[in-house]
Amino acid sequence: MTHSEFNHLLSSINSLSPEQMRQLRHELDNRLAPSVTENRQAGEQQVSLQLQQELLDAGIISELRPPITDLTPYRNRQAVPIQGEPISETVIRERR
Repeated sequence: MTHSEFNHLLSSINSLSPEQMRQLRHELDNRLAPSVTENRQAGEQQVSLQLQQELLDAGIISELRPPITDLTPYRNRQAVPIQGEPISETVIRERR
């Protein structure tokens, strides 16, 4: 789209009714939402990698592991039965 076509489009917005403006806004938001989400996720991923690298450099962690992609083992896990009082009660009692 040329610069003049874009300016014409902008000037045409003034002739829209409030309802048409809402529809246009909704359509633009829907088209822009995926790219905004992708950019945010990429930024969060970069921050996470930087933090992990700093922890590695400081000797707090010994290796950088890739993110978990297969969640199947975590979905099928079962609680381990314990004997005696629940752990939560033990923690509360010991904090008193």
